[in-house]
Order: sequence, then structure tokens, then C-alpha cells
Amino acid sequence: MDDGALVIMVGLPSDECARVLGRLGRETPAVVVTSREQARAVLAAAEERPKHSSSPEAATTEGRLRRQVHFGALLLDVDCRLATWDGVEFTISAREFDLLTRLAEDPGRVWTFASLTRAVWDRDFVGDRSAVTSAVKRLRAHLRRARVPVTVESVRGRGYRLSEAIAAS
Repeated sequence: MDDGALVIMVGLPSDECARVLGRLGRETPAVVVTSREQARAVLAAAEERPKHSSSPEAATTEGRLRRQVHFGALLLDVDCRLATWDGVEFTISAREFDLLTRLAEDPGRVWTFASLTRAVWDRDFVGDRSAVTSAVKRLRAHLRRARVPVTVESVRGRGYRLSEAIAAS
């Protein structure tokens, strides 16, 4: 790729993201986002950033941009948008990845419908819980199919929180 190129992937599933990143090589910067608005924000930030920097601080700062969220054996690589349980990758949609990441960032927290709507959908909550409820339902199904023992708990009238599943005796 040309020097200064930036690859932005919008709404790709984690397996496709990993495939593209594997083909790009380590030298090409790549960003994965869930919406066009996020892509525009990335482009705006990239235009404001200095084109080249050889200072060790820049490398350290860039190194910190790689973000991972852990919850027990659950690892969410936010930059690559990869979800793994005990080292085994499982596939979820971009929206479900964002939802699981938010829940895993602060697992004891009860995330209200309003806070999840703002954090995951990037819009104000207007009282309609159906988008959050549907996404949670799909996420739970994917976690069950992948045999990931993590539970998205309902907190009646409030929202959701993440917890480890308790095995039935």
C-alpha cells in the first residue's frame, strides 16, 4: 500500500476483519468501525494527526491504542474486533460485539437501556427498548451456541449486566 494509507472497515464481522488484517500486513494501519459516522470521525482525527513521527513517545502512545477487554476467559480485542473464549474465537455481529464489549468493560454495572443505547447505538434513548432487547437476545443465543459460559443478566425494569454462568448441578 502507499505510504500514509489508512484502511477503514465498516461493519465487518470479526472473521472477515481478521482475514483483511492478515492480508494487509503489519505496516498498514487499519481501523474497524460499526458505522459511517464513526468512519468519518476516524478520518477527521487522522487528518488532524501529524503524518510521520519517529519519537518513542508516539510509538508508546500508538501502542496504547490497542484495546482489549477481559472478563474471565473472555477476551475482546477491540481493535481487531475479535471475540475469544479461552483462546477459541467465536463469531458475533458487529452490534453484538459492541454490546458485549460495553457489558464486559464494567461487568458488575447494571447498564440501563438508555446507557446501552448511547454507548452501542450512539444515539439518545427515546423510550423504545426493543433494539437493546433484540440485540441482547441475539447475543445470548450466540454465546450459548459458542458454549461461552457468560450470561447477560436481565435486571428487571433497569437493564442488563454481565456475569459468569453458573453451571447447574
